[in-house]
Amino acid sequence: MLAYLFLLLAVAVRFMPHPWMFTPVAAALLFFGARGSRRFLWVPLVVMAASDVVLTKVVYAYPFVWDHFVTWAWYAAAVAGREAARKCKTVAGNWRSPGQFGFLFPHQQFCGVGGL
Repeated sequence: MLAYLFLLLAVAVRFMPHPWMFTPVAAALLFFGARGSRRFLWVPLVVMAASDVVLTKVVYAYPFVWDHFVTWAWYAAAVAGREAARKCKTVAGNWRSPGQFGFLFPHQQFCGVGGL
């Protein structure tokens, strides 16, 4: 349920004026991919693609071009966080201290060497 809430928040923020052109799209997609229902992984892709089309055609009145497919592929890759979550069951068990150069390779702090 929280994954759907984050997804709706990310879409709502895209339509509001926001400073520094920052929206939590990547965070919402990664969270949905990791914690959302596997059965409904298509939902964030459809919602984000629909919001892209509305923003492009209605809000900004730009033409629809092939570049949108690149963005949608990025959304699909972000939702693929489910596979990363499956491989990394626990964070605390694989935590590396900064003395082991964990600060240089943050992805290894959570999944161990070669975990992703």
